[in-house]
Amino acid sequence: MTKKKIIRAEDITEKEILSFYEKIIPLQYNPTEIRPHKQLHRLINTYVHSRIMSFYLDESTQRNGEEKFSVIGTAWDIPGSIQTLSGVEISYLSPSNNDDTFEKEITELYLETVSRRKSAFPDESHEYPFYRLVSLDTPKLCLYFIRVGNDNAYSTEEKAILDKLAPHLFILYRAVLASHINTPTVEYFKVFGNICTRIAKDYNLSEGETRYIPHIIFGLTNDEIAEKLFVSVPAVKKNIKHIFKKTDTKNRVDFISHFFTSPEHVKL
Repeated sequence: MTKKKIIRAEDITEKEILSFYEKIIPLQYNPTEIRPHKQLHRLINTYVHSRIMSFYLDESTQRNGEEKFSVIGTAWDIPGSIQTLSGVEISYLSPSNNDDTFEKEITELYLETVSRRKSAFPDESHEYPFYRLVSLDTPKLCLYFIRVGNDNAYSTEEKAILDKLAPHLFILYRAVLASHINTPTVEYFKVFGNICTRIAKDYNLSEGETRYIPHIIFGLTNDEIAEKLFVSVPAVKKNIKHIFKKTDTKNRVDFISHFFTSPEHVKL
């Protein structure tokens, strides 16, 4: 049966948003021929079509004295497939910790993307309407959705759909680009992820149970976990109870102190 096309932001369900995570996050750990950011472009195109998808991730932390880290990439939608123009590019630029400079950089990204597209497809229309999503949280991130042709601007409803997906797209793009970032904060995140994976393996936690570990560590309540994982509060209580039983811990405090207060507890 053909999937009903989403035409309004309010038509997007929690289950559909969760499917983004389920389809993208595993690609970080099980490399395939489809790069995560290309697969994200495909998923987004099932809701709002764009011919070109560009992203710019800016890690404002200074590196090597006078450098900062940025990641740039572009995915092109060509009939029959999605091809990558530049893949993922890594740049070291002068540090720019203010929003005005970031605005200048992401404007240049759009102009550069369009310029390269014109060079590759000189017969295309020179009109490239776009809509962009910007997050100024660290690392800063800009997502460009670009179309080709006159009178092809994004409608109000299409913008509303992208706006609703935005918080989740920001999370997913930062996640799939994490392997390109080596700042202390991200390195800590990677080690934290390794510890969670080791706990899951050593204590035979299910995939569903493993999802709860970060939320337990970060001190979220049952209600907050339920909201983030799109499950019921009773389901949260049941899964956390199973985790404590399998790991021979009594409660949240006991779990955290057992695994995250001494390097002797978990072998990476």
